[in-house]
Amino acid sequence: MTNPMSKPHARIRAEFKEIARRIIANDRHARKHGLSQNTIGEIERALFSAFKFGIETRDMPTEQADISGGVVDWIKIPVRARATLWSMTVRFSSFLSAPDYTPSEIERAGVGNAARWFFVHGGVRGERSVANGSVATLIQLGLITPVENGSNLFKLTEKGMATCAEYWRRDDARDPTLPIISTR
Repeated sequence: MTNPMSKPHARIRAEFKEIARRIIANDRHARKHGLSQNTIGEIERALFSAFKFGIETRDMPTEQADISGGVVDWIKIPVRARATLWSMTVRFSSFLSAPDYTPSEIERAGVGNAARWFFVHGGVRGERSVANGSVATLIQLGLITPVENGSNLFKLTEKGMATCAEYWRRDDARDPTLPIISTR
């Protein structure tokens, strides 16, 4: 049985997914705006680069998953979970004016996989909600935790705050290597 704490090259797989997301986003943008596109060429170049990378690194050791404190690399957070974190911490960004670093909380309504999660800011529950899957991932990664035991209201952990602060620092600096939120 495989050790659940050890995934082969998780970072590399995440980077390949980001390349695929960027290709799809570029294709959708070009179609929407009637621009010239070469999606087949982009895919071919990505596959060739992956092939070359595989040959060059075939003896690379297995990467250990980081479940400790610190910052979770944004690329390792699934896309829908990223979007949830983005919504919870948009106040960390300078594009809304001066960052105030006041994250929203998130409240569970319902049970099991049918649960919906509503954003709560300043004690006021909003109408917008997200599915259970994106929030369950954030709990597993240790990025959010219940406000108190047994509570349906969750807040960012220190690890979650640090992860989001790092994301917004990179976003405000217009870091081109920052993974995209979504391809929708």
